[in-house]
Amino acid sequence: MAQRHRAAPRDVYMALPTPLTSRLFKRILPVLGIVGLGIAAAVYFGSRHLATVPEQIAAPAPSTGSMVIDGVHQSAARDGRTEWILDARSATYFPDVKMFQLSEPNVTFFRANGQKFFLTARRGTVRTDNHDMDASEDVTIWNDTYRLEAESIRYRYADRLIESQNPVKMTTHTGDLTADTLSANLTTNRMAFSGHVQALLLAAPTPAAGAPAALPPAASDKARIQAEHLDVDMNTSAAEFSGHVHLVEKDSVITSDTLTVYATQKEGQAAPAAGALSEVVITQMIVRGQVVIRTEGSIARADEAVYEPGSGLLTLSGRDTILTGESATIRGYHMVISRKEGHLTAEGKAPERVKVVWVTQQRRP
Repeated sequence: MAQRHRAAPRDVYMALPTPLTSRLFKRILPVLGIVGLGIAAAVYFGSRHLATVPEQIAAPAPSTGSMVIDGVHQSAARDGRTEWILDARSATYFPDVKMFQLSEPNVTFFRANGQKFFLTARRGTVRTDNHDMDASEDVTIWNDTYRLEAESIRYRYADRLIESQNPVKMTTHTGDLTADTLSANLTTNRMAFSGHVQALLLAAPTPAAGAPAALPPAASDKARIQAEHLDVDMNTSAAEFSGHVHLVEKDSVITSDTLTVYATQKEGQAAPAAGALSEVVITQMIVRGQVVIRTEGSIARADEAVYEPGSGLLTLSGRDTILTGESATIRGYHMVISRKEGHLTAEGKAPERVKVVWVTQQRRP
């Protein structure tokens, strides 16, 4: 038997302690946390490492024909500091096109704070007139915390743009990210992954007292997310999945048009090692557009869902916001679920009011 209750005109808010609330937080909030850590890896990767791209290549003396050099070693410095060192098994210089053709290039990049990362490939080219660079065949960019693989990468000096029109894969200790293409604009400080974006994100476990700091996550502590695009704004440390976003973790599924994660570095912390996710704090996660959150025994639908880890609040909003559980269905324009207090507050919007339907469980004889 079902009972219906309509809120009185002045009863705008409703506090509803319910098992549905705790179940939603038990299932959904860990998923959002896993996603946040994975996106933080992409933000950190871009902001810490893609900004150091060689901009000056010294041209050799003019020659009338190509020149082959074995054991190439070259470096570039600015303001008395080495920015990068390039080694290659051999190089052929073509003066008519002002280009070096490299065999097995190996580049080490240095940051001002002493950090460094590496690039290797089977082949590469460097233009001495416009400073454009290409790397191809088994291209890998890595350090001790991440690894980016692509078949080819191009650096366009004039536009300060790094591009890969071939599939790329980025691996960190929080999971893997793959996409059909990659573009990193060093002027606007933005990265874009496009086409069949897929991520397998692992939970970051909290070790018990006395346990090692880096424990491998359990095999089941993972989330899979699919989208058409992933845009990372390194100025604001924001990352947005867009286009038919689909996230699955255990028995929970989230679908939406977009999923945006905002992150920041912990206050009072010194500059961490490259990609150190322990120094990244997720401040807010926003899911927008035809949001559907399905968990075991409950479904939430809204136009927008906002989660703030600091306050532990999950806010659902939109004209047709509805939360359905085993014992009740709640409709309203605005709902706030408190993780710390364990209750839900619902608000209507004129002329609609909050509506609640309770389902009475049938007693067994």
